[in-house]
Amino acid sequence: MVYKRRAAAGSANGRDLGSGQWRAGYQASESVISWAAKGTRLLGVRAVLAESFERIHRSNLVCMGVLPLTFLPGESSASHRIDGSEIIDLLDLDELYPGKPVTVRLRRDDGPPARWS
Repeated sequence: MVYKRRAAAGSANGRDLGSGQWRAGYQASESVISWAAKGTRLLGVRAVLAESFERIHRSNLVCMGVLPLTFLPGESSASHRIDGSEIIDLLDLDELYPGKPVTVRLRRDDGPPARWS
């Protein structure tokens, strides 16, 4: 599919991405997908890479067609020197299933690409 090759990916620091959004003034039932997930998708983001996700936010991302990806234990955006200026390619998405490692390739302006699974 074309979107697999042209997917925009966002990267977030920290753990429990999406936690606190209900306490920040959002008043909605559980059947309503949060604007945090809707806004992400409307910006064209197809995958989000974070250390961890808050459970409901992860479900909302999936409902919006955004792939939530987590770093392996002990890894983070800091350990991979991700600062937001990179182009992130997600490889091996043809036979994706829950728990399958995804190969990530970072393309930077200042050096060779970095790659990990």
